Amino acid sequence: MQIDEPFYKVFIDTQGLKYRVVVNGIDIKNDKKLTPLKIEIPINQFVRTGENKFELQLFPFSKKGNLTKTNDDYIEIEFRLYTDLTNYVVLSKLNYSAKNVAAGKPYDGSTVEGRYSLINHKFEYDDNGEYIISELDAEVREDAYNKTFLRQQVSMQTPFPEWRFLKSDFIPGPEQFKTVEKMMKDIIRAPFNEVKKIHTALSNKDINSIMPMFKERNDEMDKAFYYKSGTYEKMLIEAFKENISKNNMLGDLIIDEAQPVVSPDGKTLKLGVDSILYFHNKSKSVYKIYEIYFRKDGDKWIITR
Repeated sequence: MQIDEPFYKVFIDTQGLKYRVVVNGIDIKNDKKLTPLKIEIPINQFVRTGENKFELQLFPFSKKGNLTKTNDDYIEIEFRLYTDLTNYVVLSKLNYSAKNVAAGKPYDGSTVEGRYSLINHKFEYDDNGEYIISELDAEVREDAYNKTFLRQQVSMQTPFPEWRFLKSDFIPGPEQFKTVEKMMKDIIRAPFNEVKKIHTALSNKDINSIMPMFKERNDEMDKAFYYKSGTYEKMLIEAFKENISKNNMLGDLIIDEAQPVVSPDGKTLKLGVDSILYFHNKSKSVYKIYEIYFRKDGDKWIITR
């Protein structure tokens, strides 16, 4: 059974751990503040036909290498396929908890490898199944104070085209540069200039002139969520217009605040931990942040998400 318009989501349920959730090399969610959380995040725009890599990274909270502080600390990540608006199957589950560690089975409850078919909206073992779940790969980096990686691959068919960022040029991370000047030249200045074009146009209330810059992003997002062509462009225009109509102000664009954040696979980049393009009200008590992700194609920086 194939779903004509599948919705894929990542479900996160955690307490007391520092972590990062990565899908096909893209950072979906991360937290190093030990914040309790239960949330679902749509990820259609990141999955593809073929092998999908689903990864959970766990970070120690101290140099002793401990991942958990109390016996109640845990994290559960599910890669979900919704078969309709309310029902889903779990394609991959990654579990880690202090209680499992104490029992000598730190990853107990994670998905077992095998082939599965989707029958009557349920997942069943099938030697000829169209969903292939790999063996769980667990790597503990002792040289990084027990930083832990849990990985599982899910091979499947999707109705989506190959997203362009998946085959884009590699972008080196900030840690690979010996000098700030070199990093500025290679991965900050050019994408910053693209953001500057957007900032200038918004300052002049000239929204339509910058829509071509978002074409790839908007077109692919329409396809990812089954919208009529042009829907995401309209949504973006309306969002910009709303901020302008409320007399919200654009935040100052400062290149020194454009810290580059590169996805774990080196395929996308954004500038600023929280993005450098945003509106705020007069009292600076309310902010509307626009995260812009670039991919690299030769000497071009293209907005991809």
